[in-house]
Order: sequence, then C-alpha cells, then structure tokens
Amino acid sequence: MIFVSDLDKTLIFSKRFLPSQNRLLLAELKDNLPVAFMAEDTFNNLKTFTEQGGIFIPATARTLEQYKRIFLFDFLDIKYEIICNGKTILKNGEIVQEWEDEMNKKLETLPVSISELLKEIKIFADIHTPEVEKTYYCYDNYLAIISF
Repeated sequence: MIFVSDLDKTLIFSKRFLPSQNRLLLAELKDNLPVAFMAEDTFNNLKTFTEQGGIFIPATARTLEQYKRIFLFDFLDIKYEIICNGKTILKNGEIVQEWEDEMNKKLETLPVSISELLKEIKIFADIHTPEVEKTYYCYDNYLAIISF
C-alpha cells in the first residue's frame, strides 16, 4: 500500500496552526528553534505503516533545504520523497537526477520567466486578498507564497 501526503497543515503544524492535540512531537527546528510539530498518534501510525511494508511518500512544496529540517522523518523508513511541488524527487535520500534534469528543461521552456510570473501572482494575490500579509519567494525556479 502507498500513502502520499502533503506535510504543512496536514501532518505537521507550526505553532500558529497547532491542532488541539494533547501529545505533540517536535518535527522541525530552524535556527535551533522549534517551528513544527506532529501529533504523536500520527507519527506512531506512520511508523507502524512503514514497518509493516507500507510506502509513505511525503509530498511538499518545500525546497530541499526546508524539507531536510524535518528531522522526525529520520525515524521512518522513507524511500521516496516529492519536494518542490514535484520538481525534485528523492529516492533513498538522493535526488533522482534524470527527473531533476527533465524538470529543469521544462522550466526553461516556459513562455514566461519565474520572476515575471511571480510579479503577476503578487499583483493578483494582493488585489484578491489584501487583508492577508504575504511573503513571496523565488528560489531556483521554485515559487512560494507564504501567508501570515
């Protein structure tokens, strides 16, 4: 059996979005500070699932650097990971270079640059959600909008 899941606000939560769980495990540190947590029951279920032969595949919009901060996954048997919205796939912790190269080629053929696209998205988001404070990032052909 295969289980693919998003991470942020699905399996792991920042302090701001913590569910009303009694038992939480620290999942991520940033600059030696706790920034994300996972319900202990969720972690135990994932551990049991993978120990019984299930394949858990985390899928996230996070960059590789951001994803690697989630140290709690070091205690699970994870063979495949999908990061950067599918641009990067890890197999046994290593980048699948053939896939990465193909995705980079596809990104290069886009009719608009990522930075131009970012400008358009920012204008759209600011018009339609002016009440939400947002931070925009463009990193290595990867686009993220973080809402606060």
